[in-house]
Amino acid sequence: MAAKCRLRVAASRRGACSMTIRMLTSALIGAGNIARSLHIPAHSRLQRSKLKWVCDTDLEAARQVAEKNGIPHHTDKLEDVLNDLEVDWVDITTPNASHEPIALQSFQAGKHVFVQKPMAGTIDAAERMIAASRTYDRKLGVFMFLRGDGGIETLRNLIEHGHLGKVITLRGRMISYKGFSLDDDSWRKQEARGALEQLGTHLIDLFLHLQGEIKWVQSYSDTIYAPMKADDVTTAIYGFEGGVSAVLETTYCQFTNRRTVGSILEVNGTAGNVRYNYRTGEMSIQLENDCELGDFRYNKEEGVAQRTFESSYRGCVHRVHESFVESLCDGTPLLIDGPTGLYALKIIEKTFESAREERRLPVDAPVR
Repeated sequence: MAAKCRLRVAASRRGACSMTIRMLTSALIGAGNIARSLHIPAHSRLQRSKLKWVCDTDLEAARQVAEKNGIPHHTDKLEDVLNDLEVDWVDITTPNASHEPIALQSFQAGKHVFVQKPMAGTIDAAERMIAASRTYDRKLGVFMFLRGDGGIETLRNLIEHGHLGKVITLRGRMISYKGFSLDDDSWRKQEARGALEQLGTHLIDLFLHLQGEIKWVQSYSDTIYAPMKADDVTTAIYGFEGGVSAVLETTYCQFTNRRTVGSILEVNGTAGNVRYNYRTGEMSIQLENDCELGDFRYNKEEGVAQRTFESSYRGCVHRVHESFVESLCDGTPLLIDGPTGLYALKIIEKTFESAREERRLPVDAPVR
């Protein structure tokens, strides 16, 4: 039965494997910091997929990652992975500009593709990836690590069930000092990929997840202090249907220490407000009325309630990978598919365009 199910995964666009539970096989493409800090811990928590390969152009880096994490095989040749008939899907964590060629080769080899955000270096490249996934009947998922966060999902449920009343504003903040500590040969230092694409893209994705389509953007973006080609500061205002707005603040050049509160998401409504530290999982909640939502309880007599959730930084980073595996096995919708990743990329480009032209610009609706 498992063998038959494997054939269906290779032949079906949805990759459904509902008749029996079997173990999928994956390969990690890229052995850098993102792979080590986010993707490998996620793979180690998966119940229905095992990591067989680590592939990196630096063979020694691939070897070290494989040996440290008990991964059976390592290589510096992508074809070794793609020629392995056991590999169902690849997890791409390489520099942005290489996402497209790796994805296209993987689709051609019959593999499903899961790719680190942003999904490609350009909009055209992302569109080619989507087209290839459809041509070869393979799934294309995008990794945004905050999408599986327990606090984010509680916040979304509070909004959807009306416990915040009508949403008025959102505010997201993600800051870092890393613009000052990039190695001279770092791809982040050499490429035009800075605060907005590496940090702010997570906030854009959360705004879309919580509030829907963005209608317009007005922004400021520049390289002021950090020795890098890309932006080290971007601030933007996004407009939604019904007058709702969201403020994004992101920097690559701000001093931080262990007490710095640099990862914040706020939602303000006519009947409540929430402030969530998505690094620590600590949430501050004020509601006009009592609330019962699943296992979440709020008594308005509390005034300001404090809750702590399992955040993406504290143990639930695997949930986005887990949802991708579930989609391959059970045919469930992807958490973030190619068109969603493309829409976020288009908003990033429109944000930069607004900053260059110093004016508010409309944002086109997403194309599915």
